Amino acid sequence: MEKVYIIDIGTNSTRLMLAERNGRIPRRIYKTLRTVRTGENVNNTGRLAEAAILRTIGAIREYTEIIKSENPDVPVYCFATSAVRDSENKLDFVSRVKEETGVSVRILSGEEEADIGFMGAVSGGTGGIIDIGGGSTEVIFGHNGKIEFSYSFQLGCVRSLDMFKNEEEARIYSKKLFDGIDKTAAKGLDFYGIGGTATSIAAIALALPRYDSEKVQNFRITRSEMEALYHKLLSMTTEERLTLPGLDRRRADIIGFGAAILLSFMESFDLAEVIASESDGMEGAIAAGYAE
Repeated sequence: MEKVYIIDIGTNSTRLMLAERNGRIPRRIYKTLRTVRTGENVNNTGRLAEAAILRTIGAIREYTEIIKSENPDVPVYCFATSAVRDSENKLDFVSRVKEETGVSVRILSGEEEADIGFMGAVSGGTGGIIDIGGGSTEVIFGHNGKIEFSYSFQLGCVRSLDMFKNEEEARIYSKKLFDGIDKTAAKGLDFYGIGGTATSIAAIALALPRYDSEKVQNFRITRSEMEALYHKLLSMTTEERLTLPGLDRRRADIIGFGAAILLSFMESFDLAEVIASESDGMEGAIAAGYAE
């Protein structure tokens, strides 16, 4: 079994995964993350802010130190998604990361981001995913490895914080987006929620005093539970949300927007439940052959 490191630069957090792989079959050893808000205000300015760049480079530098201490000879693959993809200064960012940390960054297209999420979460290639990130939301579904629909929407929980006055505006807007999808091929499929929004909602629903990936994995949240949680979040201030068991305090200001997007998706697709998945695009990058 060969070991490999994956670094994922998202809009809200930058993550590190160490995995073993047998060919393109990954087995996660651990994941860790740093909430650095790479995409802070990028929706309004079109650029990655200097402070956000410094925070992100700091997290990557920290990861390189971990890698050097653990497995200095193991290959490292780094991917960036929505915030970097949409920014005017993305090439400067990639250059600075390489210069200051030695890590080469591959910027994924929205379609590539959706594909690796599907590969990471859907066993056997039959099912669907919704990946609510900080800057974008990917929806993809298919049968027996054949993708029937794949799209990356310019909508995420951090971007929504910049776009909308409140969570209800985000819910109405996202519902209109999802209503435009032809759902014929999605009927009867299990849908998996991947990314920080879905796993955070699972952790809140489970009232976990400490995050437990084994309990979150394959947790099923029903639409009625999602509705109740959404309205509970709306009734709370950001400070009050900090008291919720299972919620990472760094997500307190954005979790309501993520919940709005997930609930509108379940309503539009008439889903009775969504299954939380800890396996996502990081595992999918290995399965899809991007880490070679």
